[in-house]
Amino acid sequence: MKTLATLFTALLLSLFAVTVPAVAQQDAHQDDAKPAEHQEAKPKEANPKMAKPAEHAQDQNRHAQDQQMKDQQKAQEKQAKDQARQQQDQARQNQAHQEQDKQAQENQKRQQDQAKQAQKEQQKQQKDQAHQQQARQQQDQQQQARQDQDRRSHDNHDHYQQASHHERIPDDKFRSHFGREHHFHVGHPVIVDNQPRFQYSGYWFEFAEPWPVDWSYDDDCYIDYVDDGYYLFDPVHPGIRIAVNVIF
Repeated sequence: MKTLATLFTALLLSLFAVTVPAVAQQDAHQDDAKPAEHQEAKPKEANPKMAKPAEHAQDQNRHAQDQQMKDQQKAQEKQAKDQARQQQDQARQNQAHQEQDKQAQENQKRQQDQAKQAQKEQQKQQKDQAHQQQARQQQDQQQQARQDQDRRSHDNHDHYQQASHHERIPDDKFRSHFGREHHFHVGHPVIVDNQPRFQYSGYWFEFAEPWPVDWSYDDDCYIDYVDDGYYLFDPVHPGIRIAVNVIF
C-alpha cells in the first residue's frame, strides 16, 4: 500500500511538472503577442486623440469669427444709430433755426406793417389837419367876404336908392318872370361904361355892388323887390343879396 501511494504521488508530481512549464510557456507566448497587438492598435487610437484638439481649435476659430462678426454687426448698428441720432439732432436744430428765422421774419414784417400803418395814420392826420386848416381859412375868407359885402351893401344902400331911376317893372310882368319862384342863371356879365350888367326877361340889370367871391355865375338866382329896390338872391348862399339897377 505504501508503495502504491508513493507511485501515485510521484505520478502527480510528474504531471504537474510537465503541465506548469507548458502553461508558463503558453502564457509567455500570449504575453509576447499582446505587445504586438498593442503596438498595432496603438496607432489607430492616436488619430482620435490628435483629431480632438484640431476640432477644438476649429471650433474656437469659428466661435472667434462668429464673435467678431457679432461685434462688427453691433458696432455697425451702434454707428448707424449714432448717425441716425445725429441726423435727428441736426434736423431738430435746422427746424429750430427755421422756426427762429420764420419768427424773426414775421416780427420784422409786423414791425414794417406797424411802421407803415403809423406812417399812413400820420399822413392822414397831416392831410386832415391841412384840410381843416384850409377849410377854416376858406370859412374865414367867406365870413370876411360876407362881412365886407354886408358893410358895402349897407353903405351903398343909400347910393343905390339915389342912383336908381325909381322906376319899377310892371306888376304883371314882375309876377310872371321875377320873384323867388322864378330862377335863372346870370351867366357871364358884360361890361358897359365900366359897369357889369346882365340881361334877363327883356331887362338889363346893372350890379350896384360887387359880385360875392363864393357865388357862381351858374348858380340858380332870382330877382326880388324888397326895401324899395331890386336885389339879386342866391338860394345856395342865403343871407346875402346884391343890389341891382334896372336899366330902362
